[in-house]
Amino acid sequence: MGLIQTSSDFLAQAWSKDSVGKQTSIYDPFSKNAIINTPLFYKTGPEVLQQSIASWFKSFPDALFTVKKVFGYKCNVVCKWVASGTHLGVFKGFDPTKKKIYCSGETTFIFNQEKQIVHYIATLNMEKFLAQLGPQKVSNKLSPQEILMSNLKLLVSSLKKTYNALTSREVECCSLFVSGFSAKQIGLMLRISHRTVETYLEKVRFTLHCTSRIQMIEKFLSEQTYFILQDLARLLTVNYSSNLLL
Repeated sequence: MGLIQTSSDFLAQAWSKDSVGKQTSIYDPFSKNAIINTPLFYKTGPEVLQQSIASWFKSFPDALFTVKKVFGYKCNVVCKWVASGTHLGVFKGFDPTKKKIYCSGETTFIFNQEKQIVHYIATLNMEKFLAQLGPQKVSNKLSPQEILMSNLKLLVSSLKKTYNALTSREVECCSLFVSGFSAKQIGLMLRISHRTVETYLEKVRFTLHCTSRIQMIEKFLSEQTYFILQDLARLLTVNYSSNLLL
């Protein structure tokens, strides 16, 4: 089955009321460490996506989800969709309004070489969506920096489950190293000396039984953690750039 067909079939089946809360094979194409990135959360593992979809149907029991356009390029597939549903259950603090809600968005699937989904990214305009429910309620929202740090901790924690012999700092150095940064650049980003970075990377190579960056990348690809490491490196880079502006 092609990647486009896999993506289209997943959305059609997962966003069907008939599959909610049931043991189903539609999540089989996902890697166990797949990154699930939605407007409501940033987590890992297909089970959190299944739980999220079930919660949407609790809030909008008659939800109707329709894929309008699908296109792919190499290992990426993008599905544009529209959805509607009646607000009959509590959603993000909003009591049921019985209003008919409409929205549109897109979902991106990123596959690895084994044709497993390693990154699921759903996007829609949440402000526009929530505006249909009425005036937004006051809440203790996290700042962008707090959200960033929360996501950093999540990714490090996820990676340490696989590489428990490594410290959090070693995982961070490793993610930046396999993303192409030098020891000096990593040291600047993490605010440690490049000598310390080299020591951390030496331990990483010894622990993983790798002698080069290429071997490390191949290992992470085979263990389906490479894309998580890439995401961690991206967030560390954003954090470093943000701190420069403070």
